[in-house]
Amino acid sequence: VVFVHRHYFKILLLYIAILYCIDPLYGIFGYSIPAVFAFHGTGLVNGVCHKYGYRNFKTQDSSKNNVLVSLYSPGEGWHNNHHHSPMSSNFSHRWWEVDITYGFIKLISTNKR
Repeated sequence: VVFVHRHYFKILLLYIAILYCIDPLYGIFGYSIPAVFAFHGTGLVNGVCHKYGYRNFKTQDSSKNNVLVSLYSPGEGWHNNHHHSPMSSNFSHRWWEVDITYGFIKLISTNKR
């Protein structure tokens, strides 16, 4: 972990270079497009979810849940829920608030509760 932390950007650049050297399409579909989606998802969560949506909980900030953002970034749009319970890996609190990321965490978890 310490090695990866110290050399993160070198490892990332090597990964990107290898993908593009094998085939530019690997680099585009294996790194560039996912990076753009992740960048925009983060911006949507931090921008839209503090301005538009609904609130399940009264928190000390302006965080809101937004269905459209949650569809784009699976489960991350339940931002008010996250601010209410920041240590929880499950961001959904209502039956219809689907958190796909939490489902994936449960799927790969070795601790099946």
